[in-house]
Amino acid sequence: MRSTSLHAAFLYIREDFKREDFLDPYQRTKVVGLKSFDAVKETRDAIKVAMKIMFNTTSRHAALGAVEATGLEAPQKYGDWLATLKAIEAHYEPIAHYLYANKGLEIQALDSQIVEMIMLEMIKQKTVVLPVHDSLSVRLEI
Repeated sequence: MRSTSLHAAFLYIREDFKREDFLDPYQRTKVVGLKSFDAVKETRDAIKVAMKIMFNTTSRHAALGAVEATGLEAPQKYGDWLATLKAIEAHYEPIAHYLYANKGLEIQALDSQIVEMIMLEMIKQKTVVLPVHDSLSVRLEI
């Protein structure tokens, strides 16, 4: 699970949702697996960038400027970035109050604390854990 996906996941859990309620926070469709098709991937990638910005800014205006500055095109489905941001806000209504609340660093810190706890627990079990980008690797023993 990628960092921004973790942001949304942590916030949904904070709001008492279950993991099954948000299988892919960027996927704007109920069809699991559809993200693998190119047409949906473009929209998904744009929403991913927009959400990362929305979690790390303090206003829609700031997020709009930042997302437009990326040079990415807004998903055709929404027409422009303002409509895209509004659609994201509506779709993620249960956690929308965290958008534009500059929560990105707070959630990244929580993610780091979780990884640290896992690594320290595995050290107690004499198992080496290597953090690799957004996952943890351990030696497979059979």
